Amino acid sequence: MNIQNSTENITLFDDKNALDISVTPKLDVVKAEFIEVQSLTWEELFSGFNKLYAITYSSSVDFICKLLKKFETAEIIFGCEEVMSYSMEEIFAFQAKTLETIKQDFSNNKMDLINKIENDSLKMFVARNFLSHEKIYLLESNAGGKRIIMGSANMSNSAFLKRQRENISYIDGGRAFDWYHNIFEDLKNNCVDDISVKSLPVSDNIDNLDFELLPIAQTVILKKGMVIEQQNNQYVDERIQFALDVNNLKNKIKPFIPKADKNGIIKLLPETIKHIQKKFNDGQSQEKELRKEYPQLIINTDTKTVELNGSAVNLTPGGEKIKAKMHAMRP
Repeated sequence: MNIQNSTENITLFDDKNALDISVTPKLDVVKAEFIEVQSLTWEELFSGFNKLYAITYSSSVDFICKLLKKFETAEIIFGCEEVMSYSMEEIFAFQAKTLETIKQDFSNNKMDLINKIENDSLKMFVARNFLSHEKIYLLESNAGGKRIIMGSANMSNSAFLKRQRENISYIDGGRAFDWYHNIFEDLKNNCVDDISVKSLPVSDNIDNLDFELLPIAQTVILKKGMVIEQQNNQYVDERIQFALDVNNLKNKIKPFIPKADKNGIIKLLPETIKHIQKKFNDGQSQEKELRKEYPQLIINTDTKTVELNGSAVNLTPGGEKIKAKMHAMRP
């Protein structure tokens, strides 16, 4: 679905209070007017322009290669779709894996990545700091035409070949373009590192990883130093914990899900749900028995919590509870 919009009023964002949960932050709100819905292919949506500026998270280099053929120059910022606290080790790991994917997929698509970077027709950047979650595509023509494509769509085949539902809107005009371009430039200048030709030889073998060639290291060398502010706040902790909880629960459920047929289809019937429930309950019972035989104690120094067999341990019990425990332990 594509909606053409026109901007009218913009409320600026107070970055200082953005992560302070005790303060209600001011949000960037673009007031738009619904004009019509158009049915367009991705080629039609991106056609008629010479320059591309994009921010994307989950991405398909195969689609990026298709898209780049439509533009004379392009600048792309790669953020991370996964939940991150942007610790130093996560930044290193994310940048290394991003470079690995870019090198491999560009080669598979027979596109000369190094030549494009060297002749300045392509500039790519990778996240180093807490980044916005916007997906925006700024298009500019040599004749002066300007368009902003925004919404939920990442730069991928899944998003633009209608393999999944997306919210896609666009705005034509210089006023909106200039405002969104300022956002792009602010992110580029403060939150990302340049993927240069020097960065591309980084090995995809973790044993041979050269940290000095990572984009963040190139920035440190260029600026002769950098300060990384760790995101030690409740918001980051909660979303990381939620992602971990979802992943743990997924792994518990997976063994009880029926296998797909040769076409990749799973038929889900009411009795299937009951069967999954029974197998899951049986599995939980077996796990509890194993825990009794092999108790598991987890001490988390980061969150200052302790778990015994999956249950939280009260680290500040009252005096009466301590006395009761001591009496219970007496022979």
